[in-house]
Amino acid sequence: MTPSRLFPVTKGGGDKDRETNSTSVLLAAMQGAGEFGRSITQKLGAPAGKLETFVEVTYELGDVKVRPDGLLRVTRGKTSWTALVEVKTGHSKLDADQVDKYHEVARANNFDAVLTISSQLVPAWGELPVPVDKRMSKKVQRFHMSWSMIHTEALLLDKNNSVSDPTQAWILSEFLRYLGEKNSGPLDFYDLGDSWEEVNRASIASTLRPQDHSAEEVADHYLQLTSFLSLELSRELGVPVQQLISKKDRGDIPGLIKNMAQELASSGKLETAISVPNAASAVYVTSDLRAQVITCSAKIDAPIKEHAKTRANWLLRQLKDAPSSLRIQVNGPKKKDAGPVVSLEQALKKPEILVKDVDFEIKAFTLTLTTKTSFKRSVFIDNSVKAVNHFYQSVVQNLKIWVPPAPKVRQEPATTEIVDVTIVQVGETGELIESQDE
Repeated sequence: MTPSRLFPVTKGGGDKDRETNSTSVLLAAMQGAGEFGRSITQKLGAPAGKLETFVEVTYELGDVKVRPDGLLRVTRGKTSWTALVEVKTGHSKLDADQVDKYHEVARANNFDAVLTISSQLVPAWGELPVPVDKRMSKKVQRFHMSWSMIHTEALLLDKNNSVSDPTQAWILSEFLRYLGEKNSGPLDFYDLGDSWEEVNRASIASTLRPQDHSAEEVADHYLQLTSFLSLELSRELGVPVQQLISKKDRGDIPGLIKNMAQELASSGKLETAISVPNAASAVYVTSDLRAQVITCSAKIDAPIKEHAKTRANWLLRQLKDAPSSLRIQVNGPKKKDAGPVVSLEQALKKPEILVKDVDFEIKAFTLTLTTKTSFKRSVFIDNSVKAVNHFYQSVVQNLKIWVPPAPKVRQEPATTEIVDVTIVQVGETGELIESQDE
């Protein structure tokens, strides 16, 4: 027998039907599972309050009727916060002109925000997958969430038992089941761009130029892939994992993409990083298109005020369960001060191999694990997820930052106490005779 479902998935229907159904299912789940709805609206700047959701509300914009996919309204006392929602499913991408129209509708009705949802990922929160018309009012904020991000938010709540009400927890579980259905419409990350194969071939032949638009397109999609890797690791760990981007680059994503395209043309490599809360190191991910390998690495400072061999042993004790093929790079105080590079298998057999010489100061270690891969789109995405999760589980999660021992209270030296002593004299017959004071 087939169990009844709160959100059934039908095999028929076109893209528009799946889009309409997915919008309704998402908004219903947000309203029905309070903690889930709040986890979404909080990111949009909405106050805590009663959430109401609506689908396909029609508005007039001049002589044109405009119908966004959905509407969110949060009410708290006399305060009301409202956002329009535009949803795309499957491989469909957002249309900039359409989103601009919804922005105008929101401005005309004194709404607070426009939320777009699609399978497209962005490198950082606040970024948008479509260009923004600079003439648009800044009073109406724009936000974008990928289906992968929404899926992860729901999984974290479910995994951490954050929805206290049993009925609402069941609604959330039904929503997660819906997202997992092949024909539901929402998709996780799947696309590396139309130029992926072309750039791969050019990288191997060393004919890729940094000014090629295809190089920037691939760099952009690689940032999206890293966002997806972060979300996937979040699902494994039950904590929010983020793509690591410097404050400077976060303020200039187009500039970051240009720099990545230049590096790709020069070396054939794409490099990004992932930050896990409380981990001893970020996970640095490098994809070498020329060598067809994915490399994950971590960096950790060595203990201070310890002998070189002691520092090496301190690291090796933490790597007993790591893959034997893990490479260990010994680093000195300066970038040019490079020590030995050996496999973990070699180092465990002979720890002194990590010590360059008695005068070389070991300042840090770089740990690297390389995975051979095909650069076919689906295989590469799958192998990237597996490589990052495996490296974190087998290496990074076991690393601990060295902490100097706590200072100890100094013990005062023992003192000899002087006491009065009565001198006793032993007589000739063996009797005790007290000495007399003169």
